[in-house]
Amino acid sequence: MLPHQFTPHVVARIAPAIAQEASRLLEMCTQGRYSEVRFDEAYDVWVTDGGVGYELERFSGGERDMVHLAIRLGISRLLASRSGGAGLRFLALDEVFASLDREHRELVLAALHSITSLYDQVLAITHTDALQEALDNAIQVQLVD
Repeated sequence: MLPHQFTPHVVARIAPAIAQEASRLLEMCTQGRYSEVRFDEAYDVWVTDGGVGYELERFSGGERDMVHLAIRLGISRLLASRSGGAGLRFLALDEVFASLDREHRELVLAALHSITSLYDQVLAITHTDALQEALDNAIQVQLVD
Protein backbone atom coordinates (compact mmCIF):
# COMPACT_ATOMS: atom_id res chain seq x y z
CA MET A 1 0.00 0.00 0.00
CA LEU A 2 1.35 3.41 -0.96
CA PRO A 3 1.59 6.13 1.75
CA HIS A 4 -1.07 8.30 0.08
CA GLN A 5 -3.47 5.33 0.23
CA PHE A 6 -2.94 4.68 3.95
CA THR A 7 -5.20 7.40 5.41
CA PRO A 8 -8.24 6.52 3.27
CA HIS A 9 -7.66 2.86 4.15
CA VAL A 10 -7.60 3.61 7.89
CA VAL A 11 -10.64 5.85 7.66
CA ALA A 12 -12.56 3.19 5.78
CA ARG A 13 -11.72 0.51 8.36
CA ILE A 14 -11.70 2.34 11.69
CA ALA A 15 -14.00 5.34 11.30
CA PRO A 16 -17.23 3.29 11.22
CA ALA A 17 -16.35 1.53 14.49
CA ILE A 18 -15.42 4.82 16.20
CA ALA A 19 -18.59 6.46 14.84
CA GLN A 20 -20.75 3.60 16.10
CA GLU A 21 -19.40 3.79 19.65
CA ALA A 22 -19.42 7.62 19.66
CA SER A 23 -23.01 7.59 18.38
CA ARG A 24 -24.10 5.32 21.21
CA LEU A 25 -22.46 7.57 23.79
CA LEU A 26 -23.74 10.80 22.20
CA GLU A 27 -27.26 9.42 22.18
CA MET A 28 -26.93 8.79 25.92
CA CYS A 29 -25.55 12.31 26.52
CA THR A 30 -28.36 13.99 24.58
CA GLN A 31 -31.24 11.72 25.61
CA GLY A 32 -31.67 10.60 22.01
CA ARG A 33 -31.71 14.01 20.37
CA TYR A 34 -28.50 13.31 18.46
CA SER A 35 -27.99 9.65 17.74
CA GLU A 36 -25.50 9.45 14.91
CA VAL A 37 -21.92 10.60 14.46
CA ARG A 38 -20.21 10.08 11.11
CA PHE A 39 -16.78 10.85 9.70
CA ASP A 40 -16.12 11.74 6.09
CA GLU A 41 -12.93 10.86 4.18
CA ALA A 42 -11.11 13.84 5.71
CA TYR A 43 -12.22 12.79 9.23
CA ASP A 44 -14.53 15.80 9.45
CA VAL A 45 -17.32 15.12 11.92
CA TRP A 46 -20.99 15.04 10.92
CA VAL A 47 -23.88 14.74 13.37
CA THR A 48 -27.40 13.73 12.44
CA ASP A 49 -30.19 15.99 13.70
CA GLY A 50 -33.74 15.10 12.70
CA GLY A 51 -32.52 12.61 10.12
CA VAL A 52 -30.26 15.15 8.39
CA GLY A 53 -26.46 15.14 8.69
CA TYR A 54 -24.76 18.43 9.54
CA GLU A 55 -21.15 19.46 9.89
CA LEU A 56 -20.10 19.92 13.48
CA GLU A 57 -19.77 23.72 13.09
CA ARG A 58 -23.56 23.99 12.89
CA PHE A 59 -23.92 23.07 16.57
CA SER A 60 -23.45 25.19 19.68
CA GLY A 61 -20.20 25.11 21.64
CA GLY A 62 -21.72 22.93 24.34
CA GLU A 63 -23.13 20.49 21.80
CA ARG A 64 -19.76 20.30 20.04
CA ASP A 65 -18.11 19.58 23.39
CA MET A 66 -20.55 16.71 23.96
CA VAL A 67 -19.75 15.32 20.51
CA HIS A 68 -16.01 15.60 21.18
CA LEU A 69 -16.43 13.84 24.52
CA ALA A 70 -18.41 11.03 22.89
CA ILE A 71 -15.72 10.65 20.20
CA ARG A 72 -12.88 10.60 22.76
CA LEU A 73 -14.69 8.01 24.85
CA GLY A 74 -15.55 6.02 21.73
CA ILE A 75 -11.93 5.95 20.57
CA SER A 76 -10.65 4.93 23.99
CA ARG A 77 -13.27 2.18 24.33
CA LEU A 78 -12.49 0.90 20.83
CA LEU A 79 -8.73 0.86 21.48
CA ALA A 80 -9.24 -0.97 24.77
CA SER A 81 -11.49 -3.59 23.22
CA ARG A 82 -9.13 -4.20 20.30
CA SER A 83 -6.00 -4.37 22.43
CA GLY A 84 -7.11 -7.66 23.91
CA GLY A 85 -7.06 -6.18 27.39
CA ALA A 86 -9.74 -6.41 30.02
CA GLY A 87 -11.17 -3.08 28.96
CA LEU A 88 -11.21 0.36 30.45
CA ARG A 89 -12.06 0.43 34.12
CA PHE A 90 -11.00 4.02 34.96
CA LEU A 91 -12.21 7.21 33.32
CA ALA A 92 -10.71 10.64 34.05
CA LEU A 93 -12.46 13.76 32.76
CA ASP A 94 -10.88 17.18 33.19
CA GLU A 95 -13.27 20.14 32.91
CA VAL A 96 -15.58 18.56 30.35
CA PHE A 97 -18.42 20.63 31.84
CA ALA A 98 -16.79 24.07 31.61
CA SER A 99 -18.37 25.26 28.36
CA LEU A 100 -21.77 23.63 28.89
CA ASP A 101 -24.89 25.51 29.90
CA ARG A 102 -26.95 24.16 32.82
CA GLU A 103 -29.21 21.98 30.65
CA HIS A 104 -26.29 20.36 28.81
CA ARG A 105 -24.33 19.90 32.06
CA GLU A 106 -27.29 18.00 33.49
CA LEU A 107 -27.50 15.82 30.37
CA VAL A 108 -23.79 14.99 30.47
CA LEU A 109 -23.98 14.34 34.22
CA ALA A 110 -26.92 11.97 33.68
CA ALA A 111 -25.00 10.25 30.87
CA LEU A 112 -21.99 9.84 33.15
CA HIS A 113 -24.20 8.22 35.75
CA SER A 114 -25.57 5.88 33.08
CA ILE A 115 -22.13 4.81 31.85
CA THR A 116 -20.69 4.18 35.31
CA SER A 117 -21.43 0.50 34.74
CA LEU A 118 -18.71 0.60 32.06
CA TYR A 119 -16.06 1.86 34.52
CA ASP A 120 -15.05 0.94 38.06
CA GLN A 121 -14.05 4.54 38.76
CA VAL A 122 -14.90 7.87 37.17
CA LEU A 123 -12.87 10.92 38.17
CA ALA A 124 -14.37 14.23 37.04
CA ILE A 125 -12.45 17.43 37.69
CA THR A 126 -14.59 20.55 37.74
CA HIS A 127 -14.56 24.08 39.12
CA THR A 128 -18.35 24.32 38.89
CA ASP A 129 -19.78 24.37 42.45
CA ALA A 130 -23.19 23.01 41.43
CA LEU A 131 -21.56 19.97 39.85
CA GLN A 132 -19.38 19.32 42.86
CA GLU A 133 -22.57 18.92 44.86
CA ALA A 134 -24.19 16.69 42.21
CA LEU A 135 -21.27 14.27 41.85
CA ASP A 136 -21.04 11.23 44.06
CA ASN A 137 -18.12 11.14 46.49
CA ALA A 138 -16.91 14.65 45.66
CA ILE A 139 -13.59 15.81 47.02
CA GLN A 140 -12.91 19.52 47.12
CA VAL A 141 -9.30 20.64 46.80
CA GLN A 142 -8.30 24.17 47.83
CA LEU A 143 -5.00 25.97 47.70
CA VAL A 144 -3.94 27.03 51.18
CA ASP A 145 -1.44 29.85 51.64
